[in-house]
Amino acid sequence: VRNRYRLGFPNLEVQLSLTDTILTAFCADVQRKEHMVDELYGVLERNDPDGLRDLFHAFFASIPHDWYRKNRLADYEGYYASVVYCYFAALGLDVTPEEATNHGRIDLTVRFGDRIYLIEFKVNELTDAGSALAQIKAHGYHERFAGAECYLIGISFSREERNITDFAWERAVPA
Repeated sequence: VRNRYRLGFPNLEVQLSLTDTILTAFCADVQRKEHMVDELYGVLERNDPDGLRDLFHAFFASIPHDWYRKNRLADYEGYYASVVYCYFAALGLDVTPEEATNHGRIDLTVRFGDRIYLIEFKVNELTDAGSALAQIKAHGYHERFAGAECYLIGISFSREERNITDFAWERAVPA
């Protein structure tokens, strides 16, 4: 007999507390973190994908250089995806990492009201420029959300810059 366990959050309060703690660890200035979480909500309310780019670019620029010393976190797509995930999850939104489709996995799905944001992350040194948005479109990730207002967002990061170097988005055309 094999025991199986599924880890999860017992409630929304615990989930928000955990993601808030992780964000606090990334951000040396707690007031700045709170401001950015509030701004993220405003960007989503306004449905401003370009505002997402500006907000996340500013956040990654605020992570101290010393935090990258003696580790290779910036080399991996998962690092960037995890930080972005924490921001959305800190708002208590319905956020699903690695959501499976019939053609692959969406790196991050964010549901905000009646809108859905599908986000693909890439690291420049590992892929071609612009490949994040191209992957979402080529794999038809948005097709499972037929009838919903859906936005496709491709974000590329640089190991060297440790920040966003390419951010492209478009509204999905209904099938």
